[in-house]
Amino acid sequence: MYERDPAPHGIEMSADAAQLWGDAEVRSVDRTSPRALRQLAYEAGMVCRTDGGYDEASYPYHSADERRELAPLPLSQIQPIGADPYRMSLNGFGRAYLLREGNMVMSFAMNWPEYATAQIEWTAPGDYELIKVAPTLSCSVGPIWTAASSRRRDLGRRLLDAIAADPNRYPGPLSVLLPFSDAGAALFRAAWGDAPLYARS
Repeated sequence: MYERDPAPHGIEMSADAAQLWGDAEVRSVDRTSPRALRQLAYEAGMVCRTDGGYDEASYPYHSADERRELAPLPLSQIQPIGADPYRMSLNGFGRAYLLREGNMVMSFAMNWPEYATAQIEWTAPGDYELIKVAPTLSCSVGPIWTAASSRRRDLGRRLLDAIAADPNRYPGPLSVLLPFSDAGAALFRAAWGDAPLYARS
């Protein structure tokens, strides 16, 4: 019924994670967050990977595996050339956003700084063109996962709204990971409207 989603009804939070979370609907998790929250973000990231059909090489989020110690660089040292290595884990620049309902995580997205090289121009519902731009340091978002049983309830949009409004998110314009599906295009367009949206072409 739910195809390949390994957590179609969400991911249950541990008691420690629930206690640390607080009352907010959406929680951001980074390399400085408590271990229980990083473990929860890692589990959500792996669910997203399986549900999206990524293999290890193509999946941009290799988070909270604490055997990986990636030394983070200050943002000022990120260069336009070779930006891909900065698709880092929670041990680097990566930041996970989790949306909860009750004691279950129902939606997940990753966010990291990345140099975008194109601006998305919407040409029709679900369709777009890429307009080349000078490398622009952006706040990249994606992939996104929502539990299969809770899709079409605007959870993804609420998550994207929270990322866009977060004063602690990475600076710069918002960008997305390409390619995305028709549903993904509709989600980003519905959430962020006519705001400039960038991508790495």
